[in-house]
Amino acid sequence: MNRKDILNDPIKSLNLKNNVQVAFYDLSKTIAGDRWFVRVCCVAKLPLLDVFFEGLEEDKEIVNAMKEACDAELTMEIVKDRNFIDEQLKDDVVKQFILQIEENSIGYMSSDIFPQKLFLSKFEEFKKKHLLTKASEGNSASRDVLDEDDGPTDFSACFQD
Repeated sequence: MNRKDILNDPIKSLNLKNNVQVAFYDLSKTIAGDRWFVRVCCVAKLPLLDVFFEGLEEDKEIVNAMKEACDAELTMEIVKDRNFIDEQLKDDVVKQFILQIEENSIGYMSSDIFPQKLFLSKFEEFKKKHLLTKASEGNSASRDVLDEDDGPTDFSACFQD
């Protein structure tokens, strides 16, 4: 199941002054009888602007690959969950999670430095993955030779008296 299919109707949304959009999703589900697995997911979205890439002395290939992969936006998720919650307490726990995230994270997310910090974090993460993928593709030919099966290994020399 695609994550975007799960996150379709937020229970609360905020538009912050720095162009960050925050949405809260209730991903709770019943686990046994009247017991719930309560999960709240907070998703912060930021448009991926060309201005973020200015001043980076990176390979244009990595920059273009990130622009294509991110689909014009950066996202960050905060997830809070608790297990085996009574059905009567479920809504209160959801409200508590939203309040905790608002108190602990919204102030930082609404700061002027958050968009650039999020971009730099996501860029470094993407760059590492991209370089690893590129390196593994370059080594696939040599790995194919090593992976060829030569049949069973002969250990008979280990068992001589």
